[in-house]
Amino acid sequence: MSRDIGKLSQSMPPVKSGFWLWTDIYKQNPNDFLSKERPRDKCFICSNKYPEHSVTIPTAYDCEKCYQAIIEEDFKNWTSGYQEIDMVIRQSQLNSRKSNYMFLEVFPFNFGQLEVIGSGGFSTVYLGIIPESRYWRQYQYNHVVLKSILKSNSNIITNLAKELEVNSKINEDFVPRYYGITQNPDNGQYMIVMQYVAYGDLRRYLQAPETFISWKHAIYLSRCIMESLYKIHDRGFIHKNFHTGNILIDHTKRPLISGLGFTSFIESDEVIGVMPYIAPEIFDLKPYTQAADIYSFAMIMWEFSSLQPPFGKFAHDHHLLIDICRNHLRPTITNATPRCWIDLMQQCWEPDPTKRPTVLQVLEKLELWYQSYDNNILTENIKQFLICDEERYKFYSMEREKIEEHYSTHPQAIYKSRSMSYYISLIQSNQIGWNDELERKPFDNSLNSSKKRLYPNVEPESNEIDITQQIDGSHLSKRRLYSI
Repeated sequence: MSRDIGKLSQSMPPVKSGFWLWTDIYKQNPNDFLSKERPRDKCFICSNKYPEHSVTIPTAYDCEKCYQAIIEEDFKNWTSGYQEIDMVIRQSQLNSRKSNYMFLEVFPFNFGQLEVIGSGGFSTVYLGIIPESRYWRQYQYNHVVLKSILKSNSNIITNLAKELEVNSKINEDFVPRYYGITQNPDNGQYMIVMQYVAYGDLRRYLQAPETFISWKHAIYLSRCIMESLYKIHDRGFIHKNFHTGNILIDHTKRPLISGLGFTSFIESDEVIGVMPYIAPEIFDLKPYTQAADIYSFAMIMWEFSSLQPPFGKFAHDHHLLIDICRNHLRPTITNATPRCWIDLMQQCWEPDPTKRPTVLQVLEKLELWYQSYDNNILTENIKQFLICDEERYKFYSMEREKIEEHYSTHPQAIYKSRSMSYYISLIQSNQIGWNDELERKPFDNSLNSSKKRLYPNVEPESNEIDITQQIDGSHLSKRRLYSI
């Protein structure tokens, strides 16, 4: 591409990486950009006309043609070491002006002393210091998260490229911001550099000792989660690894959807995830559909109601898997769960995926509940939520040792993503006919078959209310609707 290199070099300061934040340049050289000699209606380098309303202080970055020339000129200055990753990063840079400035970069390994803050089945997560970068001066964060990628596994590299690509395509406020990639020179590990979130994942947030999760807050978080899932589905994606470990809570207590490395277009069929959250039909080699994400959300709903992950007291092995898939075992519904929540949750974990509600149908119910709460409209459903909050207060007032006992899980309960190939092969080789077993043991959708106390260590009061019965206003305390 022909261009006036002299003019380009005069329009920006020297740079070390592939991005220059133009607002920063204005601050450094205000006189240059406010010069009366510079035309305001066209690019001063190539003379391309600007849209009449789009530019107040024109630079080379406002011209699509010159912006592309600047970015392409810098391609020779960096590489990730893998062509497929380089292609994703280059495409994000070229499209950043059209995609909310999602701009991925390859960074030198300069993040200070790293601190391990989590680990998964395919990566370890570290906390690091933001390196020098113009791009990040617009953010109020002091830290970034670095997620390690195993260099030796070619599939991991492919998933890394996919994760970067999917996030650059979705690029909305409901996903963590991705900044780029780096490599640890000591061990060769590749790391994704991404936004730091203050409260960690949803599972940790639900069990934090300083956090009280009222039902209003649970509805708010669920509504935000489903709104995000709706946007993911609307773009033709399925998450496929949807669980509370892949939902992050930022500093505003807003949920962000992560784990999109295993998200793909609908035709992909890789099975990786956390066993209790994976829809039963997937283990029968049925294709992934959006209904599989709805099943996963049912388990998230149960986690909101119980404040512990599903099947936490069980070993996550083939015995549990057979019970889930063939005997339609579901987590035990607790007594502190409103009837309306139970109804929606049971619809979402139906064995037949065609009978599950769509994400929009779920979102409409959650929105209705939240608006009723927010506007102090005391519907029958809201009365149920208020009564169940009283039981939650009893739990949070217990001694910490008893709370920790409630949160404890079986040593073989695994909540990290892992391959399900071994378990699928066991299910497929079992002599019991899958479809015959489903016909003999129909799913029991009744509340009475699976109800127990939420917190066994809390003694019930003599006037405890059964929320499955008719509720009237006299049962409600004078406690106000809880704020988030």
